[in-house]
Amino acid sequence: MIPYSVGILFLNNSNVCRRDEMTIQYLCRHCGTSIGQIPKTKVTEQQLGLHILTAEEREHIISYDLEGNMSLKVTCDYCQQMLSQNPELLLLPGYLQ
Repeated sequence: MIPYSVGILFLNNSNVCRRDEMTIQYLCRHCGTSIGQIPKTKVTEQQLGLHILTAEEREHIISYDLEGNMSLKVTCDYCQQMLSQNPELLLLPGYLQ
């Protein structure tokens, strides 16, 4: 089990939501790894810090599916480490996939 720190929340891969619950899914924007999920009913956008994002940042980070589930595109620890060591990777399309 690999823990990830995401914003103000601390998630781990054991966070599993019931199938019928609306969820907030954290996905790595670079490699597509599922970082974790939490029930949408347990937190607000203010608690997640999403209210401080600009409209452009929200469009880049937040997406919704047809059932109302929210996905947040963030960077996982592995990709963050790779980018810290090799910042030129950002110039390449699909560099970590």
